[in-house]
Amino acid sequence: MVVTPFKIKEAPQTNKVQETNGWKVKTGEGKFIFNTKNAMVNLTNMSGYNCCVSILWVTNSQEYMQQIQQFLESVEVIKMQKVTYGQAEISKQIDSNTNNSAIIGSWGKSNTVGQIDNRFGNYTYNKQQYIFNSDGTYRFTGKNYSEQYNETLLIKENGIYLINGNLLTINPQTCVIEAWSKSNGADNYNKLKKSQKRLLEKTTYQFSLVEKNLVLQTTKETERDGRFSNGNSYYYGPSGTFTSIKLPGE
Repeated sequence: MVVTPFKIKEAPQTNKVQETNGWKVKTGEGKFIFNTKNAMVNLTNMSGYNCCVSILWVTNSQEYMQQIQQFLESVEVIKMQKVTYGQAEISKQIDSNTNNSAIIGSWGKSNTVGQIDNRFGNYTYNKQQYIFNSDGTYRFTGKNYSEQYNETLLIKENGIYLINGNLLTINPQTCVIEAWSKSNGADNYNKLKKSQKRLLEKTTYQFSLVEKNLVLQTTKETERDGRFSNGNSYYYGPSGTFTSIKLPGE
């Protein structure tokens, strides 16, 4: 990142590796010539929890050193903890100031319910459901059903969520979409016809509780949540106000 592109010839000055909150931090600094003038390049690497973050800055003047130093001092490395999904191990932020108790539990909504013929009960629906756990993990399930089609689509997503003030960040780790055949055309799961990975869609929402509903507000519609319930918001009702999505085998 430094030696080759900036043609560093002299050995860089480096500090000893520093460890903080499970991260290893090392900084190196080198000199090079830019437009016949002396210039300086600095690289800070922070590695931990199977991640690496690099901060690179270049200058040929002392004029901006105060701003650079202020920026570097503003960077905070946060302690993480391990969360396991089957054989996969991931990391999540530990924030003792975060209070996620307000959203723990099940929340669901239905985007569209179309009754084709009330007498015969033909219908279609599109449901979404979140389950937020106290350990910072979540499960999302989506279901698209129609009596007009031979298959039911089921979306299954797992991941971690982070709360910072009124911001809720959904960070999926696994997501698949499955196509299931139906037995006698009814609303059930017969055989799994196809399964494929779905794009992981990390999203940050502004969240609030309005009349016991969980309201998720974002600038544009997401593939996960579907069409907005109202304006640029999704409204998810608490447990007891919706019929939970059952998974195959349940």
